Amino acid sequence: MQLAELTQFLDGYLNHAAMSDMSLNGLQVEAEGAEIKRVALAVDASLAAIEGAIAANAQLLITHHGLFWGRPVALSGMVGRRVRTLIQAGLSLYTS
Repeated sequence: MQLAELTQFLDGYLNHAAMSDMSLNGLQVEAEGAEIKRVALAVDASLAAIEGAIAANAQLLITHHGLFWGRPVALSGMVGRRVRTLIQAGLSLYTS
């Protein structure tokens, strides 16, 4: 399945627009390679969850708690490392 098709379905099904939430729900990190063959799930977008999804050969990680929460954040330190790891592995991140 294509990433755009899956995220469009999830956005509609989860109806983020109807909820007031300070987190950035939806696709937070889009990696190259839009075809999704395997999805991994986790509560948090922790480095351990990201590494586990990579080890499982997933192309998409869906989490409840993402990386971005309603305010700009520098892509350095812990957040930068997570984003780099996602992109280098070709793993996209979707949160809700």
